[in-house]
Amino acid sequence: MQHADAEVNYAITKLCEALIRWERATGRQSVLILRQNNGESAGERMTQPGFTLRAVNGIPMGRDNDDISDVDLLLTMTVPSTQYP
Repeated sequence: MQHADAEVNYAITKLCEALIRWERATGRQSVLILRQNNGESAGERMTQPGFTLRAVNGIPMGRDNDDISDVDLLLTMTVPSTQYP
């Protein structure tokens, strides 16, 4: 999905390209989730879907992966909480 603003779209593309190069060089991995509303006020529920970008290891995910939740994508990148006695 392309962002409506050409400058933002260009920056997202460059970020994903940089993440791919960085991850190939270092062996690290990343999950990038960017969600933008439609101008609703802070705390107000969205009335319709806004812009969404989800990328794993710098590669944007297609709409065919919409059944994978954000939580599932972030699961491998989340440090388990530790309960202190």
